[in-house]
This record gives sequence, structure tokens and C-alpha cells, in this order.
Amino acid sequence: MSDSNAARAAILDAIKQALRDEPERALPAPAPVFADPPVTERAQLAQTFARELGALKGETIFVRGAAFMPRALGVLLTQRGFNIVAVQNSTRVSAALGNIAGDRFFQAAGASKERIAAADCGIIEADALLADTGSVVAMFTNRGERLLPYLPPACIVIADVKQLKPHMDDGIAGLYAAAREGRHGEAVIITGPSRSADIEKVLVLGAHGPSQMIVMLAGVSESGEISAE
Repeated sequence: MSDSNAARAAILDAIKQALRDEPERALPAPAPVFADPPVTERAQLAQTFARELGALKGETIFVRGAAFMPRALGVLLTQRGFNIVAVQNSTRVSAALGNIAGDRFFQAAGASKERIAAADCGIIEADALLADTGSVVAMFTNRGERLLPYLPPACIVIADVKQLKPHMDDGIAGLYAAAREGRHGEAVIITGPSRSADIEKVLVLGAHGPSQMIVMLAGVSESGEISAE
């Protein structure tokens, strides 16, 4: 053992001995840095999110409510020619697939990376949306689903207006809870389609992942107003 490692071990052992009679203490829940925005501000957050994502060549589709999502998703897949899609196993994604024939999609969990890469698009759910950067926060608990934001040429995100957060600190609060509950997985922050300007300073979409990033946001009308549903 090196001198530095031995010194570190000695310090940790001294701390352990000093605390051996201390009772266990539960860690306090983290206090929110920003309060949840009132419903009246959600419309503004939705517009901000759509604007920021659009500036990054991403796309936001407003859907009146969750009940309208299956039809909206079906229309989108048909219009874009997405015939085979790889999907995340989640309640929100499953509900959105209500109008899609079973032979047109497959669960990414357990699928090979070759099959996922060959899909026309991947469909995931958001855990939070960050309005100020147009970012999606998503968590994946298995290898196949972790590949969804990277391998298919397009990524569709199913989200709800209630998931909109003004800032990063608010958006990752749920991820803190996941860690405290012992849930394992990978948290990803997705900000627009994959892009690079490494060569001749020319922006290229899809350089390292999907060239299309589409967020379907339920709870907002086409005019940008918050739905009553």
C-alpha cells in the first residue's frame, strides 16, 4: 500500500472509530431550490421549451391531452414514414401506442443493439422537461432502453405539460429521489438532436445519434393554451 493510500485508510479508520457509538440518522429530503410554477405559467413554460428546442433543430408537437396522444402519435409515425419503432417499457409510452399495430413496435429491453439501430425511431418518456434549455431529462433502467436516445435515426419523447420545469435544479429533483430509493439506471439529459460542427465548422445533424428529436407534449392545445383535461 502506498503512503497516500495508507494515510487515507488511517484517516477513514479514525473517523469510523470516532463515530462508532453514534446512532444512525436518516438524511433529510432535499429542499426544492425553485417552487413549482403555478398552472398559469405552464403555457409560458411550454412556449419557452418549444422555442429553445426549436433553436436546436428539435421539434415540439402540442397535443391537447393524454387521451389524444395515441391518434397524434399514429399520425406522426405515418407522416414521417416510421414503420418499425423501438420503445421504452413505460405506462405513458404504452398508452401512446394504443392505435399502433403490435407488429410495428418492439420493446427495447432485451433487444439487440443491431435491432434497435435498425428501427426507424425510438420512443421514450420524459421524467422532466427543462424549459430554459429545451432539454429532456429521462431515466433508463436497462441496457436496451439506454440505447434508444442514441441508435435509431429519430427519437420521439412522450411528455406531459406538468413535467415542465423552469430550471435544471427543479428538473433533476426526481432523479435525487430515484437514487435515495435505490433505483438503478442511467439518467440522461437530451438537448435536441445529435449535432456536431467539428468538420469545417459546418453543423451536421445526426453525427453521433438521432438527426430528429420530437417531443410530443400533452396538455397544450395547438394554440399554445393549457388544456383543461
